[in-house]
Amino acid sequence: MPLYRFRLRPESAWRTPWQSDTLSGMLCGAIARIEGGEYLRERILEPALAGSPPFVLSDAFPGDRFPVPAFVRSHPWPAEQRKAVKAAQWVSREAFIRFQRGGTPHREDFDGAEPFHHSAQMHNTLSRWANCSPPMRRANSVAAGWKSCITHSA
Repeated sequence: MPLYRFRLRPESAWRTPWQSDTLSGMLCGAIARIEGGEYLRERILEPALAGSPPFVLSDAFPGDRFPVPAFVRSHPWPAEQRKAVKAAQWVSREAFIRFQRGGTPHREDFDGAEPFHHSAQMHNTLSRWANCSPPMRRANSVAAGWKSCITHSA
């Protein structure tokens, strides 16, 4: 089976990591919309269930990075480096290949740079009953916020 690498460039934000089952589901959905359900069943699903899938997907990796292999965390790290190694999620392609060949991990293999941009998105809650939204309060005092919204809207 030939090996292909696709670079996905999202045009909007997403909530969950791109895991292989999610990517497979999206690809099968696109095939069903474009080619039809019969094509999907005959050309994709039946061969896959018979043990000969027409394609195999991995999880998506950011850029040229790979997940930190499990054995790296069990390596005898000096005490001052354990926290950084434990927090690391990605290694370079070169380091990953070196690990596959039995190479020793080094602290420099973990650049620590987060490949994703994380952002919080605020949402407003509107009470159709009171025709207003509660004032900003702590998460555990939402009821108090609604109460003040109701008393001020009359």
